Amino acid sequence: MQWHHRGSVAGSIFVIIALIVACLVPSGCILRAETTRYDQQFREMVLSSPIYSVTVSSVSLLDAIPGTQVQTPSQWKTVTQQVLTMGDADFEEFCRSHLSEVVAYAGNPAKGVRVQWNADLVAKIVPLVAPDLQAAIDTQIKAQLSNDWIHQEPATASPESLIPGFNDITPSVVVSNTVGRIYGLYCRIHWQWDSYHITSVLPTSYGEVYAPTWTDAGLNATQGYYNADQTVYYKWVQWHFIHWSIYPGGVPIGNAYPELNIQVHAGGSWDYQSISG
Repeated sequence: MQWHHRGSVAGSIFVIIALIVACLVPSGCILRAETTRYDQQFREMVLSSPIYSVTVSSVSLLDAIPGTQVQTPSQWKTVTQQVLTMGDADFEEFCRSHLSEVVAYAGNPAKGVRVQWNADLVAKIVPLVAPDLQAAIDTQIKAQLSNDWIHQEPATASPESLIPGFNDITPSVVVSNTVGRIYGLYCRIHWQWDSYHITSVLPTSYGEVYAPTWTDAGLNATQGYYNADQTVYYKWVQWHFIHWSIYPGGVPIGNAYPELNIQVHAGGSWDYQSISG
């Protein structure tokens, strides 16, 4: 009888162990930790990295471009907390909805606007969060490789003769991500001309930071000069921005050096191109 009692106890222990094991496997009780496909490091990269840039002939064009909205510091903080804690499905939808708007706009941008994707970041982010957009973005990346000059004519242009006048423009390159603008480089140029050549030029360059994980380190390099007969003025400017890790007390994790290259002509026309940094 004593032997039989010990056997019963042993059998009971075996049953209890079996139940515990069953609870730990997927077909049993759900006691295992939920896995997250997108860890915090990946989400931080999406939140702070410049996945595309927009080059425009005038800052007034930025307001109509998806994804170039300016967020306040409190808005950035709120969105950051939401993105770092939301579920995987919501995170994918957050990224995809923003990227799809940019893809649609980049396929048919307004005059004077060029959208350029950061190919390295696209390769890291898009295949995971929006694989259905990959082919369209790849097509747009191939089309942007030449980075040709963008030419603009003033409304009062007169090709038959050079009429004295002036013009004022602000070509810009703004870098954005799935939240909004990260940083921007702007170069305002006011110039005047007579019947023969440019008589005066006043260029003013400046940078602006919109994301809390970036800081403005100021002008890095610049150059300005006329052509031989002073009918064209060339302006090149390069700015410096520093990328920091997301949380307070973070460390610098990268640098960006966006550039604007601008030519203004007697008569009022201008050409420009950019490098997002």
